[in-house]
Amino acid sequence: MLVRYYIPEHGDDPAHPNAFVVNPRSQGGITLGEIKDAFPLSGDFFFRFKKNFQSGHIWLDVAEDHLMVPAFGGDVLAKVQVKALLTTAGESAEPVAVAAATAPLVGDVDVDVGGGVSEANLVGTWAMETFLAQHFVKTPTQP
Repeated sequence: MLVRYYIPEHGDDPAHPNAFVVNPRSQGGITLGEIKDAFPLSGDFFFRFKKNFQSGHIWLDVAEDHLMVPAFGGDVLAKVQVKALLTTAGESAEPVAVAAATAPLVGDVDVDVGGGVSEANLVGTWAMETFLAQHFVKTPTQP
């Protein structure tokens, strides 16, 4: 499976992502661990994966290596961040579940996870979409 990615801190353009191939070990898709094993750069990175959601998309933070990552447009699209930069900026190096969402009719929105949400709550596409639709409060993104 083709994994497209960009690293904003490296000046990568999201419209022209980098790419590498991952051969899944199972038919159910690929895991974060498989992506980390095949990732062509060395370092400590955090991965966010683009996923269709309602009439827009979300960036899903997958923090455990055994969890499957979502496909987007037939491939995997990842926004990759350098963990060292996250911690020096005062943010946690281990985000919980979802970083940002986009709803075209509303514009850009941030999704506040909070409340002790764990990755286990988000297993399975139906469960994840139901959970997101029922529990996230969308607030306008600050410019």
